[in-house]
Amino acid sequence: MTRLPTTENFLSPWFRDFPMLFANPFQLTMMRDPIRVDVREHEDSYIIEAEVSGCHKEGLEVSIDGNKVRIVGRFQNGNGSVTTDKVLKGERFVGTAERTLELPACIDEAHSIARYDNGLLTLELAKVGKKSPTKLEIQ
Repeated sequence: MTRLPTTENFLSPWFRDFPMLFANPFQLTMMRDPIRVDVREHEDSYIIEAEVSGCHKEGLEVSIDGNKVRIVGRFQNGNGSVTTDKVLKGERFVGTAERTLELPACIDEAHSIARYDNGLLTLELAKVGKKSPTKLEIQ
């Protein structure tokens, strides 16, 4: 007698990981934000450490507009070459991801530094110098 596949066996290849997305909210965060950051504030600067594992230095772009910092990364598997291999499981993010952060103070682009080392992008962003109050002369 031929046995029909059960729902569990039939749907397993497509929906096996589906319940885990709701059971582990951290996993959803990782999928939504492939660029994870830590932001620290010093008296005269901000330090941003962005985890960009799998992204080469040439695939990174950082832009500053006032108090907004935008990090764009192009992620690829391996060396980026196209293969005809059959992929059995792919968990690494591939594609373009971006993160925009709004900081409390404006950034001085001329005195800011960006370094990339071993999958970690470190931005040392200098704050715009505090302006002293100015008195206007009344005419």
